[in-house]
Amino acid sequence: SYTLTDHNELGIHYRATTDKATHVNLTNHSYFNLRGAGAGEILEHLLTLDADAFTPVDEDLIPTGEIRPVAGTPFDFRKPTAVGARIDSDDAQLVRGRGYDHNWIINIREEPGRMPAATLVDPGSGRILEVLTTEPGIQVYTANHLDGSITGKAGRVYNRRCALCLETQHFPDTPNKPHFPSTVLQPDEEYKTTTIYQFSTQEQTLGCGRCRNRCFPLRMHLPFPDGLECIGDMLDEGAPTVLGPDNGDDVKSSRRLEQIMAFEKRKRQSRELLLLACVDLVSRMPSFVRLTCFHFDENQRRSVHSN
Repeated sequence: SYTLTDHNELGIHYRATTDKATHVNLTNHSYFNLRGAGAGEILEHLLTLDADAFTPVDEDLIPTGEIRPVAGTPFDFRKPTAVGARIDSDDAQLVRGRGYDHNWIINIREEPGRMPAATLVDPGSGRILEVLTTEPGIQVYTANHLDGSITGKAGRVYNRRCALCLETQHFPDTPNKPHFPSTVLQPDEEYKTTTIYQFSTQEQTLGCGRCRNRCFPLRMHLPFPDGLECIGDMLDEGAPTVLGPDNGDDVKSSRRLEQIMAFEKRKRQSRELLLLACVDLVSRMPSFVRLTCFHFDENQRRSVHSN
């Protein structure tokens, strides 16, 4: 059954019973492009998966039975990462699938379904999709085999990588992999699982999730000093919105400027990183990121380059 809530949640509730022992593993194969149908590729969408491991596949894209840590591989989405950042890497798994078509093992939680297993973001529009599920796995498929031969609504053509799927599930080929979580349903049992697709928006860009101070684009494209996770680690408490859209005059005329100057004295290296990041992002990133940069005057910009 399906439910639609006032919180922009689409819930899919699976239930099944049987009169004989049988394998049951139901999912949903919806395609998502948060820019809109036919609006291009999803390679710039930012994906986060709460998963420390995935199940590698063989030449037929069937899981081998191995459970492989994602650390140090193109399958590490534990922090927000552009879908296309590593999709064409010279990795045997990606070559076999022509992209991502793999099952990730969702980290074990005390209360499954309460926290997102996956988060997908379109930075350009600010649209966000969070996937909550009681299932132990999630298959990410990046439409690797769509070739433009399918035309959808309003005449939109579906090309390769024009969308992606986030399919909550037990692991593929579980009947042949006894060490995978079982999918056997017994006659005295009821199969019951829920997946929720929750949609929301944010202003043109993201906060980091900790302090909400719009440091996300900087962290995505330039490394922070060791031990620092967000801009808030490098600023005084009480300055939660040093970065933000359309606040240039406010930054120059308020206490935030004083905080920035004090911060420069204490942590020059970190401040230089921020300035360089802003200048760099202004020159090479789309307009939604430019809105988040500090509004320094030209003399300050030149001083950054001279350093």
